[in-house]
Amino acid sequence: MRIDVSQPVAAPQALVFRHLADFDRLAGRVGSGAVAIHGREPQWTARVHLHGVERTGHLRLARLDAPSFYAVEGGIEGVAAVLAVKVAPDGPDQSRIDLALEARPASLRGRLILQTLRLMQHRLTERLAARLAAFAREIEDAWR
Repeated sequence: MRIDVSQPVAAPQALVFRHLADFDRLAGRVGSGAVAIHGREPQWTARVHLHGVERTGHLRLARLDAPSFYAVEGGIEGVAAVLAVKVAPDGPDQSRIDLALEARPASLRGRLILQTLRLMQHRLTERLAARLAAFAREIEDAWR
């Protein structure tokens, strides 16, 4: 399953990337419960609610090419996922955020979870787009 979302931002690329790469702040927004960063490269363990059940997920920063791209890999109980975040200049003091979330089953349980998520894919895409738009507004407000 793949979800792609784009959002224009009225702020320079470096500022947008700095906000998107503030992993401590983002980890607190995404997961509930304890979030820990381990070792040299950023890694997180988070508890999230999925289908009414609390599940434990593990994430790690797989690639960082500042100020334009990073990728986070991880998994939650049988589902392996990669989130690619790209920030591209879109003119003077304009940028565009492109998010791509790719999820694949790693087990039979993961296949069942993904099948349910596929049925909700349109709604999940809309929710992700709305959250990204709100985050873009926060970045624009911080820049002004």
